[in-house]
Amino acid sequence: MENEPGMTGISVAIANKAEYPQFLYFTGSRIIRLTDIAKADWLQSGRSAIVLAALATVPLWPMAEPVLVDLPAHVSRYHTQQEIHTSSYLSHYFVYDWQLIPNLGVDILVAALGPLLGTERAAHMIVALLPGIFVLGMLLVAKEVHKKLPWTSLFALPLAYSYPFIFGFVNYWLSIGLAFIGLFICLRFSRLERPLARSAALAAYAPFVLVSHMAGFGVFGIFCFGGVLGNALEKGESLLHSIIRAIVACMPITWPLVVLILSGKPSAGFTGIWFDIDGILLWTVGMLRTRWMAIDILSALIVLCGASLPLLLRRSFKWSLSLLIPGILLAIFGVLLPRLINGSDYGSLRLIPVAVALVLLAVHPKRPSLPLAWAGYTFFVVRSAILFFAIQTASSRAHLELTGLTHVRPGSRIAAFHITGCDRQWEPRYLNHIQSMAITRRDAMVNDNFAQASGQIMNLTPTEINREMPGQDVRNPGCLRGDVATFDNAYAKLNLDQVDYLWIIDTVGIHLPQDRRLKRIWSKEGSVIFEVGHPQSLKTNVSAH
Repeated sequence: MENEPGMTGISVAIANKAEYPQFLYFTGSRIIRLTDIAKADWLQSGRSAIVLAALATVPLWPMAEPVLVDLPAHVSRYHTQQEIHTSSYLSHYFVYDWQLIPNLGVDILVAALGPLLGTERAAHMIVALLPGIFVLGMLLVAKEVHKKLPWTSLFALPLAYSYPFIFGFVNYWLSIGLAFIGLFICLRFSRLERPLARSAALAAYAPFVLVSHMAGFGVFGIFCFGGVLGNALEKGESLLHSIIRAIVACMPITWPLVVLILSGKPSAGFTGIWFDIDGILLWTVGMLRTRWMAIDILSALIVLCGASLPLLLRRSFKWSLSLLIPGILLAIFGVLLPRLINGSDYGSLRLIPVAVALVLLAVHPKRPSLPLAWAGYTFFVVRSAILFFAIQTASSRAHLELTGLTHVRPGSRIAAFHITGCDRQWEPRYLNHIQSMAITRRDAMVNDNFAQASGQIMNLTPTEINREMPGQDVRNPGCLRGDVATFDNAYAKLNLDQVDYLWIIDTVGIHLPQDRRLKRIWSKEGSVIFEVGHPQSLKTNVSAH
């Protein structure tokens, strides 16, 4: 059909012999079928993966403040890395020691872009790209395995916003996105039967995944092992021969781990909390935990049902072993590994949405379905809109909270307490580490940063007097949960003579301290900042910039 003059911008529906009407849009020089978006011609093209990956970044655009749960603490580390050599305040409080540790993915990218864009803007841009990298990797893998991108893969796209990302595990999430792309490389060369090229490519690619995050590197290894194993089994090889083939295929990726073990310092992080069944169930039904419990759980059930379609409708769907086997292996590790791995909490639980994504990507419909395709697009748009709203709301709250920092002297010591109730709330605590922005914007020392004895490149200086300051995460008085201190207990341990400001967030349910040394200098509903008045000789003695 040729475009008719005067029809630009007019949508029409033309009934034909097809089951569904073909909606056309006249665009001046050619006619675009809107239903082509759900048909093979567009979805199977390389452009579709790029477009969907770009759309996956949109919900992060309104993030004026870093409101993913752990992200403010990470941003404070990026800022310290950029400014510690020019700020006498930061160099007084912190030491920053670049070293090869498997937890540097976003740190390296911000270090490269920070001088050009500014630390906060660079961090925002890179974090916004993480869901896009995740989506791109998933779609490349699905298209490689199924030859054509199945409609069912669209239901996996919202997993790019799953709870580990919301929690702010940005290095981990970058490494998972890279692991998906690495699996694509592995499967592509396996299909082409070019083992030497595959070995060379994986050997060159592995260090990038390892440096991004150790857990992501482990996932990458499971991806490659399970992918090659499933591919060999689908070709009719014996189980033993397939296992041997998979082990050989994975050998080239081990060399950077060997180098790290031989050259790195042993980590002393704690490992424990085995078989956390409650946590496994919570992270499974809450894999899309973003804002509203009912909608988030329903969305997780939709994803789980999609991954189970070959069991529910065997005549219409099947699994590809190349993705099903690594997905099952990852789920097994998620159950068997401890929750706390080498000082990193939720280590095993982070694997759950990644395992579900693989199993869902393994699903292949035996017949195309236009309604299923539209349902997949709708699901992705709805989940993206929910995250967009959640990020915008949290960012507005954070911006209001951070206005108090304008009343704080640069280079000060701040004791910050973020108070929560005893009941676990469903909505993620997006502002849980917002206090760390005092480091980023005031070069301050605050008791909310990831300065640990191992596994980090930023630490407090050995002479810092507040190394034992109580942590910022506290509960309402009377809360019987033993894992977190109450505000009263934490405040009793605080030495006011060693801090310049007291910052209390979410004060509902507590009695504010009544101390003559405390002068209220800023407050809003639910939050307050006190300046600590004490003899000049006890005030923070740090030279100016």
